[in-house]
Amino acid sequence: MQKVKFEVGLNESYMGKIDALVEQGVYTDRGAFINDAVNRQLSLYPDYSAGSEKQGPKNKSTDFFASMGIFSFTRKDLESYKTAGVRINVKLIGMLIISRDVTPELAVEVFGSIKTYGIISASKGVWSKLIKDNVIK
Repeated sequence: MQKVKFEVGLNESYMGKIDALVEQGVYTDRGAFINDAVNRQLSLYPDYSAGSEKQGPKNKSTDFFASMGIFSFTRKDLESYKTAGVRINVKLIGMLIISRDVTPELAVEVFGSIKTYGIISASKGVWSKLIKDNVIK
């Protein structure tokens, strides 16, 4: 699995405790501790664990996507959902990419709600329309 580096600010007392665990040999280094802590927290939320994909449809007219990583929707994808009369609700940890050729109107017709813990990449028009229509939570 590819690793991603990031910076996080922790209270000095936490760092002291982490360093003590490393010194005692409980963890090989700070990174091992942080990876273990993240894994333990993510295990509390199995619906959002890596590899979870499309969880729907919940009913005939709504698809629910819960995932972790990068999720991308093209104009062709959204037009297929529109034709089928399906609205999409997305919960994502990571990055949501809405193709630049998607119109703002198509986006609000197809997306019921979007909740991301990460980044949304979309054209300025799509982004503005999703915010204005309260699709992005």
